[in-house]
Amino acid sequence: AAFMQRYRENPSDLNLLLEMTDWISRTETITDELDKLDASQEEMNAAELQYYLESTAKIYGLIAQAAG
Repeated sequence: AAFMQRYRENPSDLNLLLEMTDWISRTETITDELDKLDASQEEMNAAELQYYLESTAKIYGLIAQAAG
Protein backbone atom coordinates (compact mmCIF):
# COMPACT_ATOMS: atom_id res chain seq x y z
CA ALA A 1 0.00 0.00 0.00
CA ALA A 2 2.83 2.40 0.84
CA PHE A 3 4.52 1.63 -2.47
CA MET A 4 1.33 2.30 -4.43
CA GLN A 5 0.94 5.64 -2.67
CA ARG A 6 4.49 6.65 -3.63
CA TYR A 7 3.86 5.47 -7.19
CA ARG A 8 0.60 7.45 -7.51
CA GLU A 9 2.44 10.57 -6.34
CA ASN A 10 5.25 10.16 -8.88
CA PRO A 11 4.46 7.59 -11.61
CA SER A 12 7.40 8.65 -13.78
CA ASP A 13 10.04 7.83 -11.13
CA LEU A 14 12.20 5.14 -12.77
CA ASN A 15 13.30 3.76 -9.40
CA LEU A 16 9.67 3.11 -8.53
CA LEU A 17 9.11 1.39 -11.85
CA LEU A 18 12.03 -0.95 -11.11
CA GLU A 19 10.66 -1.56 -7.63
CA MET A 20 7.28 -2.37 -9.16
CA THR A 21 8.82 -5.28 -11.03
CA ASP A 22 9.91 -6.75 -7.71
CA TRP A 23 6.44 -6.20 -6.22
CA ILE A 24 4.79 -7.96 -9.17
CA SER A 25 7.01 -10.99 -8.60
CA ARG A 26 6.21 -10.97 -4.87
CA THR A 27 2.51 -10.65 -5.60
CA GLU A 28 2.61 -13.73 -7.82
CA THR A 29 4.35 -15.71 -5.08
CA ILE A 30 1.84 -14.59 -2.44
CA THR A 31 -1.08 -15.40 -4.74
CA ASP A 32 0.29 -18.90 -5.33
CA GLU A 33 0.67 -19.45 -1.58
CA LEU A 34 -2.86 -18.17 -0.88
CA ASP A 35 -4.22 -20.50 -3.55
CA LYS A 36 -2.54 -23.43 -1.78
CA LEU A 37 -4.09 -22.33 1.52
CA ASP A 38 -7.50 -21.94 -0.11
CA ALA A 39 -7.24 -25.55 -1.26
CA SER A 40 -6.29 -26.76 2.23
CA GLN A 41 -9.01 -24.95 4.20
CA GLU A 42 -10.80 -28.23 4.79
CA GLU A 43 -7.71 -29.50 6.66
CA MET A 44 -7.43 -26.47 8.98
CA ASN A 45 -8.59 -26.53 12.57
CA ALA A 46 -10.82 -23.72 13.83
CA ALA A 47 -7.93 -21.52 15.08
CA GLU A 48 -5.97 -21.93 11.84
CA LEU A 49 -9.03 -21.12 9.75
CA GLN A 50 -9.77 -18.03 11.85
CA TYR A 51 -6.18 -16.81 11.45
CA TYR A 52 -6.30 -17.52 7.71
CA LEU A 53 -9.55 -15.59 7.27
CA GLU A 54 -8.30 -12.61 9.29
CA SER A 55 -4.99 -12.54 7.42
CA THR A 56 -6.50 -12.76 3.95
CA ALA A 57 -9.07 -10.08 4.84
CA LYS A 58 -6.21 -7.80 5.91
CA ILE A 59 -4.25 -8.54 2.72
CA TYR A 60 -7.24 -7.90 0.47
CA GLY A 61 -8.04 -4.72 2.42
CA LEU A 62 -4.51 -3.42 1.81
CA ILE A 63 -4.79 -4.29 -1.88
CA ALA A 64 -8.09 -2.43 -2.12
CA GLN A 65 -6.60 0.57 -0.31
CA ALA A 66 -3.59 0.60 -2.64
CA ALA A 67 -5.83 0.39 -5.71
CA GLY A 68 -7.98 3.20 -4.28
